[in-house]
Amino acid sequence: KQLCADGTYSSTGTGDCLAVGAGYKGVNAVGGTVWAGVSGGAVDRSICLAGAYSISGVGNCLSVLAGYRAINSNGAFVATGAINTSKCPPGTYSSNPTIDCTLLSNGYYGSNNDGVYTESGATKQTQCVPGTYNSKGLGECDICANGSYQPNSGASICLDVPDGYMGVDASGDFKKEGAIDKKACPEGYYNRLGNSACVITPAGHYA
Repeated sequence: KQLCADGTYSSTGTGDCLAVGAGYKGVNAVGGTVWAGVSGGAVDRSICLAGAYSISGVGNCLSVLAGYRAINSNGAFVATGAINTSKCPPGTYSSNPTIDCTLLSNGYYGSNNDGVYTESGATKQTQCVPGTYNSKGLGECDICANGSYQPNSGASICLDVPDGYMGVDASGDFKKEGAIDKKACPEGYYNRLGNSACVITPAGHYA
């Protein structure tokens, strides 16, 4: 007798060996789950479980990497029997390869494990820092525009600097863009639009 080659199997020992097929692995026992090994001899096939895939049925099922999802022949996510993987698309991430990619929350951006922005294939979501925001979970965080500020992490909007205030940095100095707080103009100064440093009130006027 000759063993069925890796990627094929026979449950009866008669006739030709059958192809294991994509999304499956050849196993060493009927109804079993242990890969028969590179030398072959599989007596059954077992579907690749969640978080694993097989392109051809040759070899063991491979692990789906973080930042990817398991897919079928149509490119759609499948929990089991996956035949390939694809990167999580923009606006999503995956730290758990047993489930589909997850939508990014507002106020976050897709990143690698070090927090570095990545457009696709993100493995985690990272909060936008103060002075920035992300309203849709797409792309990098945007800097708060002149005349606005944001003191919190994970923000989806920036706040308008009110009249009589200016946007400032962590030291309390005026910051045109990316301000993290607002600061009231001191006595004798004014700011009508909140988009510049406070200005000295001219003689003969009042703030």
